[in-house]
Amino acid sequence: TLIAGGAGTVIGAGGNVGEDYSDLFDADTSTGVVENASSFTAGTKNLAFFGGKNFGGSPKSIFKVVVKPQASTYGFAQDLATGTYRNFTVTIQLRGHSSAPASGTEGTLLGSTSFSINSGAAQSQKTITSSDQSTTFQYVWVYITGTFSQPNANTHAYYLLLGDVFLYESEILSGTGALPDLDVSYERPTTCAFYAGRAWYAG
Repeated sequence: TLIAGGAGTVIGAGGNVGEDYSDLFDADTSTGVVENASSFTAGTKNLAFFGGKNFGGSPKSIFKVVVKPQASTYGFAQDLATGTYRNFTVTIQLRGHSSAPASGTEGTLLGSTSFSINSGAAQSQKTITSSDQSTTFQYVWVYITGTFSQPNANTHAYYLLLGDVFLYESEILSGTGALPDLDVSYERPTTCAFYAGRAWYAG
């Protein structure tokens, strides 16, 4: 069951200053959360941030999360200066905990997906199914990391983004699961007759 975007309180950290993490739950992929880096020397740069929900007194058991890239040309990650999708590795984790996260790496890892971005084709939505669909968590979030490999020093802007996050709750079936009582009588018949090799019971 899809958890309503307005349920709970939005949490998040690690994105650019002033980012509105509620954009992750507005079902509008033209908005989202961004972290960017620029002007770094040759080598590897790591970016990361997280966004999710505090469900307060109504903790949730999570079935899956669907994560969508930003609908602009940025997707999950891009070299903004060149418009290319080269040398990017992105990992998205689904996590839950009983207390608020600080860095995004706390709590229970419920699932993850990793992918390389070398073309626009890798920018499709990702689904992560929870490995624990019975435990309830007050805090649930996605943690995204991006590794950017740059062979030369440059002043390009490298973007790591999330467009929208859709959390799905596990279905909890009510009832004991016991079968209903059958209307069965264990009384023996009172009369018995035989005819043509068959037994007939009555009473």
